[in-house]
Amino acid sequence: MGKFRDKLAIFMRGRYGMDNLYYFLIALIFVLMIIYTFTRKTIFYVIELVLFIIVMFRTFSRNYNARRKENELYLSLTKPVRSFFSLFKRRVRDRNSYRYRKCPNCHQVLRLPIRKGKNTVKCPKCGKTFEVRI
Repeated sequence: MGKFRDKLAIFMRGRYGMDNLYYFLIALIFVLMIIYTFTRKTIFYVIELVLFIIVMFRTFSRNYNARRKENELYLSLTKPVRSFFSLFKRRVRDRNSYRYRKCPNCHQVLRLPIRKGKNTVKCPKCGKTFEVRI
């Protein structure tokens, strides 16, 4: 087993490997597999195969710059969705001790400790002072 692992490590040296776009495409392939299993529509199978070929090409590619640019484009396009879910996750995690409010001036999301009633808050980004109810 050790020889195979060494040979695989030597083969992968200098290759691009896996990134966020890779994981998204693998998840998409898995979803398409499930859809194809229930519908038996050929189009899902063809899309699956094309995506699999793209994933393998990207993984074994030696062109770091092109693959990095593709991943950066993917990350920039999905940033609003990822930031929404990140904020949602933080809100759920901190629901007993903090509240999240937006600054009315710059729309920065502020994490405020729970203190009942009206509170005066100063935004660290724009410096504006405003009142919030918690």
